[in-house]
Amino acid sequence: MTGKKVISMVKPVLTEALITVLALLLLAFLMLRQGWENEMLKRCVFAVYGLACLLGGCQAGRAASRRKYLWGMGYGVIYFLLLCLLSLAAGNGAQAEMSKVWQILAVCGAGGMVGGMISLSFER
Repeated sequence: MTGKKVISMVKPVLTEALITVLALLLLAFLMLRQGWENEMLKRCVFAVYGLACLLGGCQAGRAASRRKYLWGMGYGVIYFLLLCLLSLAAGNGAQAEMSKVWQILAVCGAGGMVGGMISLSFER
């Protein structure tokens, strides 16, 4: 595998991670200043996951030559798996309800797939 191809495969995951970190820092600041309730924070975190996967899927779709939506969805699922690993490493993995886990998987996969579909309209 060439170096250019490896970079094009890693770049979407790094984009997703960077967007997540920046957005969660912004959410923490807003929660501190605005005094948001826990339910509002949960909704915003779901939106951050979706946005990160949408933009990562868009980058993955641009890097792929065909089946861009599948590449986008694949990167959304990879993002979800990274979230699960980080949650387990932090010691919070066993506390998650299965319904929430499936919802997060659906948001990440769908966000990545939509990003891949959006990349169809972009020219290289």
